[in-house]
Amino acid sequence: GVAFAYSTERLSRRVRDLSFRSIMSQDIGFFDEKPHSIGALTSLLSASTEDLTGLSGPVIGGVLTFISTIITGIVLALAIGWKLALVCTACIPLVVACGWIRLQMLAVVDAKVRRSGKEPAAYASELVRSVKTVASLGMEESILVQYEGLVATYAKDSLRSIFSASTLYAASQSVTFFCAALMFWYGGNLIADHEYSLFQFYICFVALISGSQIAATIFSYAPNASKAMHASKELDDILNRKPNINDASKGTALSAEKGDFGCRVEFCSVSLRYPSRLERLSLDDFSLDVEPGQTIALVGPSGCGKSTIVSLLGRFYNPESDVIKVDGRDISEYDVHQYRRIISLVSQEAFLFSGTIHENIAIGLPDEEVPDEAIFSVCKQANIYDFVASLPDGISTTVGTGGSMLSGGQKQRIAIARAMLRKPRLLLLDEATAALDTKSEVLVQAALDAAAEGRTTIVAAHRLSTIRNADVICVFDLGKLIEKGTRDELMEMRRKYWQMVNMQNLK
Repeated sequence: GVAFAYSTERLSRRVRDLSFRSIMSQDIGFFDEKPHSIGALTSLLSASTEDLTGLSGPVIGGVLTFISTIITGIVLALAIGWKLALVCTACIPLVVACGWIRLQMLAVVDAKVRRSGKEPAAYASELVRSVKTVASLGMEESILVQYEGLVATYAKDSLRSIFSASTLYAASQSVTFFCAALMFWYGGNLIADHEYSLFQFYICFVALISGSQIAATIFSYAPNASKAMHASKELDDILNRKPNINDASKGTALSAEKGDFGCRVEFCSVSLRYPSRLERLSLDDFSLDVEPGQTIALVGPSGCGKSTIVSLLGRFYNPESDVIKVDGRDISEYDVHQYRRIISLVSQEAFLFSGTIHENIAIGLPDEEVPDEAIFSVCKQANIYDFVASLPDGISTTVGTGGSMLSGGQKQRIAIARAMLRKPRLLLLDEATAALDTKSEVLVQAALDAAAEGRTTIVAAHRLSTIRNADVICVFDLGKLIEKGTRDELMEMRRKYWQMVNMQNLK
């Protein structure tokens, strides 16, 4: 029992570790799919790995006990009374078959229950993440009603599963008692005809009925086993899924030399459809040459494709057609891990991990020991040093879950400091100031301008005031590049960019 318990825990821990590694190695398109929501994946890591133990421990012990008992019983019964042994042995496959059919039927029912159970988990996970929005809108009652509806559906499916399990268990138990009754009837006839003694009958009966009873006991674990079978299929799908963009893949080594110099980027008729929106192109036939050290601004209405370009350069997606080149080579040919070492991304919503300011900045170089001097240096460049120095614990100050102890502007500047610590050759800015107030925007924009100096920089921007210093401005609409040039050139054209400038000035 101790050995089985130990092996079960080892199995659960190992599968959980492998599953998490597989999830973290998937490309971003994997997480865009509805079955792979945060709630569903969290449930997979916690519940499914636990359910997998339903096929180990007591079940394996019971199977081994059944096999050894039934073989020994058959041999002993044949030696003592072969006639009764043959009749009783013929009943054993019937008992096992009933249990197996029960297990397969429960697996089908359990699959439906698990699918309905994922919806409440995903819904609750989403609500917990957006609890402030829920509270501000006064949605508590309405979402509770909706959640209760999802839970009620799950409970109904669970009750149906329990009823099916109980019915099938009763059927398999009935077969066991039927076999015992058959043995008593046939054995009684043999005793009445003086072919067998009472001693022979009881030896045969006990030897074989014990095996049948153990089989019935094993199949009492059928609900757990059916959960384990379904969990193993889910986990197998995750473990064997090969991402389109694999962190562990090996490609051409890219120069990871750091410093204040850029790289050449070429877009060659690039198009992309998101896996979750296959009906339309998010980026359509985009071509552009970016010289080392240039700053390229991408502007346009929401959903026009500017953030798509940032995602493509981050290797979050592969283009649907043609290629993107960095330093003259298709980026798909580079080792992904090495390629991402030369880029830094600052997005609209800066995410900070639970921990200190030092840890959140130093994580920009996860494989290196970062001294305090380097942290202070990038804090100064990111216009966050004065704030950090004013804190009682300085860079050892904890930021709370997701950076909840800091303002949006402070989190953004810490994210910029983290990006600058990497000394990237390619800097990606995805609407980094869109959610900030005017005062914070000025500080963050100054930090971004300093970070972009000398580096190849791609800026997806909504506020046109933040891209005045861009070398080239690209204007998008419905995934297509419709204008390109310097700010002065675009203003002279008096087209889409000119209209956007006037609209923002009116505001």
